[in-house]
Amino acid sequence: MEIPRYFLLWAKADKDDKEKIHPLIYHLIDVGECILALWNYALSQQTRQTFANFLNLDIMETGQLLAFWGSLHDIGKAAPGFQCKHKPAIARL
Repeated sequence: MEIPRYFLLWAKADKDDKEKIHPLIYHLIDVGECILALWNYALSQQTRQTFANFLNLDIMETGQLLAFWGSLHDIGKAAPGFQCKHKPAIARL
């Protein structure tokens, strides 16, 4: 089975091992999960409720929406202008 092509997009590259990358899709998921963990465990109930009220959503929906928005923070790294900055990735792409 061939891996989906979006797994070839990179977000982070190892400075010492030029072939080692962190795929963009994993980076976006990592950030979304971190935001959701902060939402669930680091913010007070009052703070979460304030955000939820502002967005007119319940607390769970608000956390999921904020995690989704946050996970998109580096979506621009999928653009050819960024992807070509890491020379080893060019041949794979």
